[in-house]
Amino acid sequence: MRQRIGNGLWSCLLAMLVVGCSDQNSQLKHYIEQVKSMPPSQLAPLPEVGAVDSFEFDSDSVRDPFMPLEKMVSEMQGSDVLSGALQPDYSRVKDAMEFIPLDTFRMVGTVFFQLELWGLVEAFNGQIYRVKVGDHMGLDHGEVIAINEASIELQEIVPATQKGIWVKRKAILEALQ
Repeated sequence: MRQRIGNGLWSCLLAMLVVGCSDQNSQLKHYIEQVKSMPPSQLAPLPEVGAVDSFEFDSDSVRDPFMPLEKMVSEMQGSDVLSGALQPDYSRVKDAMEFIPLDTFRMVGTVFFQLELWGLVEAFNGQIYRVKVGDHMGLDHGEVIAINEASIELQEIVPATQKGIWVKRKAILEALQ
């Protein structure tokens, strides 16, 4: 008797599994048939491509982006281009903020400290830095030249399009509104 109950229980469980699985498969098969019976949608035509103007790149008029600036300057030390021209000071030890791109900083405020106005800037990682006039920041040899309640003004030294020529460029970090 005990064996008959056990066999009956197993048979019942097996039947429930088969019925349960077949029900899920039948719904899936029905959905697939519905999707297949739908009419295909029409694709929009591709846009027409106009003529593209040709452009000839002259690598002699720009600096090599893969050459470190220090190496480029050392190679040109004897040339006439750099004599008396503007160039970054590579002998100066860089501050921590000079290894972070300027566009990842944002001005978050000012503080009056040691009888002068200092700017507070936040880097992309949440680190807050205090800067004063004369400090350097950013990858392009930027020097802070003015600080007020609304902005921090910098002067950067960047390479020009001609090899070995450096130019000054202003950058401004504005306070958050």
